[in-house]
Parts: sequence; structure tokens; C-alpha cells
Amino acid sequence: GQAILEIVGDILNKVDSIKHTACEYKDESRGQLSIGITSSCVRNHIPMVLHSFGEAYPEVVLSIKECEPSKLTEMILNGALDLALMPVEARQDISLVCLPFKQCEQVIIAAEDHPIRAATLTLRALTRYPLVGNAQASIASIFQAKGLKLGSVFEINGTAAIINYVRLGIGIGIVPVSELDQLKDEGLIIEDSAHLFKPLQIALCFKKDTYFRRYMVDFSTMVSPSITKDCIERSSNSHFPLSKSRSIKITQPIDS
Repeated sequence: GQAILEIVGDILNKVDSIKHTACEYKDESRGQLSIGITSSCVRNHIPMVLHSFGEAYPEVVLSIKECEPSKLTEMILNGALDLALMPVEARQDISLVCLPFKQCEQVIIAAEDHPIRAATLTLRALTRYPLVGNAQASIASIFQAKGLKLGSVFEINGTAAIINYVRLGIGIGIVPVSELDQLKDEGLIIEDSAHLFKPLQIALCFKKDTYFRRYMVDFSTMVSPSITKDCIERSSNSHFPLSKSRSIKITQPIDS
């Protein structure tokens, strides 16, 4: 039964690709593109990319969805999103293709009167307190690999929300170093965590066998010049139109 379902799924994907190809021949500069983001490591750069993309493809309707990685993965796999910019999880669905293009360091934050301030910062010390942050699945795997059990974990999307939890004394926060400007005058202590956590790998993610219209390829390359049509094709069974991508200039790519 499972084998039949897989065959039917493959046929439906190919039928969908044929429909997309027909649309591409009709007008490849029109369409819709739904994008998911989760990490503040890319949030600040997205407006720049969207502005350049909008100038190149004014008739492509864009939609942006921001939520946690697990939800974005679900939305990609069920077809609700075309692309997502998010951290690569330690374990991911085999139907999901992720192309890393940026590393994002993290720091630990806590209220000024939190007892962690007087402690030596180790993974074991962190297990004594609730953790608040994004991409907690990848963080939890680090503790598990060391045989350590975490206490309460709060997966919160957005640095501002994480700061609020930390200031209320709910737990210790883990945030991208790129968000340090939001931590000024917040009554918080900031600790480097490079000796505890590897940088987050931020990736462009999409479903295997995705049909990449020309504007999807161009958007991906605008996010990072390293994500080319050849790169996408080598990494998945994605399909492409016969036409060439446009030459689009962008002032500063995300991975710079």
C-alpha cells in the first residue's frame, strides 16, 4: 500500500510540474511566491531582498510567514509555502532540501539578578534553569549528546518576546548575536556561548521535487549568490523552466 501511495505521489508531482510548465510558457514573470522565515539572523535583511525582487518582478505576488522552524517545515511539506529561510535542524524530514548559506552565532542573556551570573557557564549549569529561545530542537540535541537532561524549554519566536520572558525571570534566553542592538538598556547580562553552542546554520529550504520558476531561482540567488540554479538542481530533483534567469543586482546579500 505504501509503495502505491509513493507512486501516486510521484505522478501527481509530475502532473503539477506539467501544469507549472504550461504557466511558465504563458508568462514566466507572473505568479505567486510564499516565503517563510523564522530566524532573526535573516529578518533584518529580508526587506532589502524583497525590495530588489519587487523591482525585478512587479507582477509576482509575495507573501511572508514568520513562525518557528517546525511549523515552517510542516507548511513546506504540505505545500503552504514555497521556500523558507530557517535554521537547519539536527534531524529533518527526508523530503526537505536545505541549502545552508549563513552561520549565526548566539549569546546567552539573563536578568541582572539571575543566579547564573555567579556561576561558571557550562551546559550542566544551564540545565538548572528554564531556557527561552528559538530553534530549541537543535539546542536540545546538544544537551542530549552530552547525556544531560533539560528542564523547562520555551520555544519563543522573536527576540523582543524572548527578552520579555527573560526580564520577567522566567528563564535564560538564547538569542542571535545579530540582535544585540535590541538588548541595550534592558537590564540584562549578556554572556558569550561560543564554547557551548555551535553557530546556527541558516538555510534556504524547500520540498524535494519542487518546480522552480525563474523568479524562484532569482529570489534564491538574491538571498545568497551561493544558491544558484546548478546548486539547487544538484541538491534535489527540482524542475526548472527552459528560460534563463534575469540578471538582478542587489546591494548586499544576506551571507555577506
